[in-house]
Amino acid sequence: MKQQIFFRADASAQIGYGHFFRTLALADMLKEDFDCVFYTVDPTPYQIKELQKVCPYVSLSDTTKFEDFLSRLSGAETVVLDNYFYTSEYQKQIKDKGCKLVCIDDMHDKHYYADIVINHALGSHIEDYSVEPYTQLSLGLSYSLLRKPFLESNYNKNRKNILICFGGADIYNLTCRILQILKEELQTYTVDVVVGDSFKSGEELDEIRKNENNVIVHKSISASEMSSLMQNAQIAFLPASSVLWEAIFSGCKVIYGYYVDNQTDICKNVGSSEKLCLNYVGDLRSVSGSVLKAVFKKEISDGRSPRFIKPDVKSNFEQLFSQSITVREASRDDAELYFKWANDPVVRQMAFHTEPIQWENHLTWFNKKLDDTESILLLCYQNSEAVGQVRFDLNDNGEMEIDISIAKEHRGRGIGKAMLNVALAYVKNMKGYRAFVSEVKIDNYPSQRMFLANGFQIIAQNNGIIHFKKEI
Repeated sequence: MKQQIFFRADASAQIGYGHFFRTLALADMLKEDFDCVFYTVDPTPYQIKELQKVCPYVSLSDTTKFEDFLSRLSGAETVVLDNYFYTSEYQKQIKDKGCKLVCIDDMHDKHYYADIVINHALGSHIEDYSVEPYTQLSLGLSYSLLRKPFLESNYNKNRKNILICFGGADIYNLTCRILQILKEELQTYTVDVVVGDSFKSGEELDEIRKNENNVIVHKSISASEMSSLMQNAQIAFLPASSVLWEAIFSGCKVIYGYYVDNQTDICKNVGSSEKLCLNYVGDLRSVSGSVLKAVFKKEISDGRSPRFIKPDVKSNFEQLFSQSITVREASRDDAELYFKWANDPVVRQMAFHTEPIQWENHLTWFNKKLDDTESILLLCYQNSEAVGQVRFDLNDNGEMEIDISIAKEHRGRGIGKAMLNVALAYVKNMKGYRAFVSEVKIDNYPSQRMFLANGFQIIAQNNGIIHFKKEI
């Protein structure tokens, strides 16, 4: 029987459609391996049409949405929450039901009790979050919540058009502002303009379209249509929202900024990027015409293309939702726990230096490791309880050397394989490392089985030591 996942996100002209579509994109990636059900408030015919392509849905009433959803939980489900109005207390209520909880967040404005927090924004930081010790943070473009056409888009070298899209509602009518400011600069290009059903400045846009034959308006288009427009665009004018990540995956140059407060974090963390051909211009409501013209002329005359290698996002999410272990990076508060585990008799017996470790020496070593940018110390949790650690140290060959140990009360349960698997995925997706090695004593049979079960190969054996390696 497949694990059941309840997805919970809403959409409206007031809150936009971003939460709804990125959560629906996640459901689409997971629907083959999990039993997915989507819960949303009063979906429009357009939302229903999109939902029916992915999974069953349940319509909730706006007045009873919180209580009604809680009443449908048995405790066996994984719950995915995506909206700003889910409080820390509401998270606790879901956890108290016994559910595994995943929160999608790009504001980090509250404490999280979730097992996993996802933020696909480029440049997001672990330090920004207040979380429980067992909470795993899954951040960055390796966890992009994008619809299939963007994940599977092909790179197109023959780009001729300009794309303008500021969300379905575009409440500040940035679309017409850009068209008016860059009227002369855009005359020799086909300009694709994307708006939604909630766009309130249709008459002004229609007037521009009548006078400018090169402007084509696309209304409430599908993900496939949007992906096609992006693949044909030399430059896209966009806000700092999910559409920015869609553009990066589609390989077009971007001129972007913000128009609401919840977009400013992305702008601060990402800024401009020569590698990705991202041009940050500030507040889109007030940026000067001279700045927009200068940036546009620079990018249109520059022969560079974005340099971005797309991650296997679908596989990353399948692994993330299948895992029974969560991991987090260690802090100075964990020194005592590491000291206890390090001096466990079995750990000392399997170590290359078997003598007991003194507290002062351990503390010096531990703090040095935490400060070392070439070391990663991960604590592993199962059912909110610490069960062991995995450490990675970068060697001279650019490989991550692995040290792993399991707390004695959790040995013999076969969790070593799961710990190592989750830790490897974390270091690959969050840190970008792909080559891993480890050395195991020849009489340490449990560790040998664990590495082999995780796809490591034996590359050498000498002096009573077996050398393992894996490249992802």
